[in-house]
Amino acid sequence: MPFQALTEKQPAGSRVLLFGPPNSLKTTCLLQLPQPNHIISVPGEKGYDTIPADDPGIKPYIWRTEDASKLSPFKVVSEMEEIVTQIRAGKFGEARSICLDGVHKAYDWFYAKALMGLMIAAENKGAKNVDEELFRGPAYGVAHNEFGLWLTRLLQSKTEYVWITTWEADKKDDPKSKQRDAMTHIFPDLPGQLGKRIVGEVSAVLYCKTTLDLVSGRLKGKWQLKPDMKVHGVGVKVDPKIATALPAEMDMDFPKLIALLRGESTK
Repeated sequence: MPFQALTEKQPAGSRVLLFGPPNSLKTTCLLQLPQPNHIISVPGEKGYDTIPADDPGIKPYIWRTEDASKLSPFKVVSEMEEIVTQIRAGKFGEARSICLDGVHKAYDWFYAKALMGLMIAAENKGAKNVDEELFRGPAYGVAHNEFGLWLTRLLQSKTEYVWITTWEADKKDDPKSKQRDAMTHIFPDLPGQLGKRIVGEVSAVLYCKTTLDLVSGRLKGKWQLKPDMKVHGVGVKVDPKIATALPAEMDMDFPKLIALLRGESTK
């Protein structure tokens, strides 16, 4: 029977999207997740120097290449799909947490694959001098579907914690506005409707930002849990009574976040 009674829920904070500008400690946040923690640095992502190589509980997967322009998007997408499948299947040991660092870069590879696939299909049908511009629009539809399916398989898996990161982007409040000075807001950096869809696929969307601690001279990270006039898409799916009591922002503290999402005292 497809429909089943809800008898067991995923743990609080189990499916989380982190977004923010570069150098806002997004990758650093991932290091706090329960171990064994498998962190996949998406091909093209450059922030993996934060991930330790000598912690037995953290298993990083880094894609290194000298010239990314020579890579086949078909191969890169295949490799991304395979590494996620292998981790979920236990090839590299137990996985309490799986993290995808830089999913905006992952989408770029899915889009490149879709665009190339449509052009090759046209050429195979006898088209001459195929114009890439003709396929850019249709490629978004293909990429949205394939990227979405790949991500959905991971988010709906039995893995205890799945956290993903992406950059932020400035989006127009009115997408149809042609004014150069149109009002904008900050949103996850994914094209078109995909940014809105991914927000609905996770249990929490947290905005990452930093402030400078004048005493220590170090950056201090904050998670924004509630939207405001500038940052949209932020939110947490929990019991409304718990959601009402959540702070607008908090320190980047995983145990404290989980306690808050469970409605537990953090004092």
